[in-house]
Amino acid sequence: MVCGDDMSRYHGLFGQDDNVLHDIHDDNVYRHILCILLLYSIVYEEFSGFDDDITNCRTFEELPETCQKYIERLEELCECKVCMVGVGPDRDQMIER
Repeated sequence: MVCGDDMSRYHGLFGQDDNVLHDIHDDNVYRHILCILLLYSIVYEEFSGFDDDITNCRTFEELPETCQKYIERLEELCECKVCMVGVGPDRDQMIER
């Protein structure tokens, strides 16, 4: 998600039984995945964007609600916690959760 965007998208590959392929960049499974990609289609989820300046946010709760929901959805899809969120180019512009 990028500040100033009207919309952000997450894309995943969903199969006929709605299972998600997560790790398509692993060289060990690359050939296998090429064989089954014909059974899959890309499904997009759309999220509202935001124009707020988040460069001074230092806690998750300070982020705009739309940004929080986007991060929470990524956590759900990836089945792991997002523990760091960059809110600017400087090293101190980081939210640790």
